[in-house]
Amino acid sequence: MSASRSFVVILLVLVAALVQAIAGDSLSVFNARPDLPLLVVICVGVLTDFHAGSCLGFWNGILLAALAGANFGSLLFSRTITGAFCGWLSDHLSVDSPIAAPFAVGSATLLCRFLYFLMAPTHQVFWYLKQTTGEFCYHIILAYPVYFALRAAGFGTRTNEGFSALRG
Repeated sequence: MSASRSFVVILLVLVAALVQAIAGDSLSVFNARPDLPLLVVICVGVLTDFHAGSCLGFWNGILLAALAGANFGSLLFSRTITGAFCGWLSDHLSVDSPIAAPFAVGSATLLCRFLYFLMAPTHQVFWYLKQTTGEFCYHIILAYPVYFALRAAGFGTRTNEGFSALRG
């Protein structure tokens, strides 16, 4: 990824984190809140590669840990691994598929929440599952707009995408 594109992606995650911090409660539907920076990391990770996804997940973890002020290691670990997973998915998933966006966003959201729970367990398991389910549903709904906006911006236009590499 070029330096200008990297700057744009870092700025996108920063803007998503600021929107989350400023209007996070306003975006709540049935007490479910989207994790906008995570959504951007997942979509960009799937549309780029392993290294970009890992670095972006690491940046997201540092940014959210700075905003949250607690569980620094848990946020950093869960977001970095999730970004790496999304980057790994980019080599194993055709970005042109109509199910690519919801599959990637859903599986990565569940992975991130599971890893965070392992690193920072809570005794309110049912509350955590309710929050995870709400975030999962919210992310699935927002997957297409974010994913296709990034595609329109030129992300995910590699020549060796999934099965399309076999045609050649």
